[in-house]
Amino acid sequence: MAKPPLNKEPMFNFAEPAPVYLVGVFIAMHLLMMFAPQWLNAFMAKYAVLHVWGRLGLSHAEQVPSLILHGFLHGGWMHLFSNGFMIIALGIAAIRGARLLSMRKGRPRSGTSAFFILFFAGVIIGGLAQWGYWRLSGASLGFDAPRAIGASGGASALFAAGGWALGGVKQMFKFAAVWALINLLIVLSAKYTGINLAWAAHLGGFFAGMIIAPMLVEANATRFSILKR
Repeated sequence: MAKPPLNKEPMFNFAEPAPVYLVGVFIAMHLLMMFAPQWLNAFMAKYAVLHVWGRLGLSHAEQVPSLILHGFLHGGWMHLFSNGFMIIALGIAAIRGARLLSMRKGRPRSGTSAFFILFFAGVIIGGLAQWGYWRLSGASLGFDAPRAIGASGGASALFAAGGWALGGVKQMFKFAAVWALINLLIVLSAKYTGINLAWAAHLGGFFAGMIIAPMLVEANATRFSILKR
């Protein structure tokens, strides 16, 4: 009698695929930009990098796309992987919580749409917060003006949502304290490390997650785990 075929388990059996796919897009974008022709680099520098609002040489219409597109670019592999880990780990928790909330309300959904709403809201609100900080701090509008890239605003929103899913308002505020402390330490050590952090985007993204998560995600809905068991 022939033996039934063995079911091969994947090495990384992620609990939810959407965050992994999103990080995969970031990796593909980073590889593309490493080998991109000059014209593509110039295009992305103009439309996908978050510059000070009103920077010389850029119209307002040309700056609007960067409010979303800056979330798909990263300054290096460490930047990408740190954001990617947060997005996968906390995104999975948020998706589980969103699915449970939708089931409790009698409208069963996968939770994937809530994940993307939280991520893009964090990117956009984080970008707006960074624009606001630059304007209030009197940042230069010349060609030496500061700029920012990265999915940190979206990751921050998922950090807040993950805290809500894992332990409700108490855990979410614990995460807020940890995130604020980490950002403060990086800012204070920037002189020695050379790391220029867009901390306003981080805090803006986290605030977006705090506001939106209770509407989309069930509190105390899951435990921290990345892989299926």
